[in-house]
Amino acid sequence: MKKIGLLSDTHGYLDEAVFKYFDDCDEIWHAGDFGAGVAEP
Repeated sequence: MKKIGLLSDTHGYLDEAVFKYFDDCDEIWHAGDFGAGVAEP
């Protein structure tokens, strides 16, 4: 079974601290409503 981390509504800002909650996830899904800079490497 896969463990999927889910987040949404980041509106152009995503604090790096949030990623500690996704350390053991197989995939991370963004459910939408993101702004410039969030989906860029």
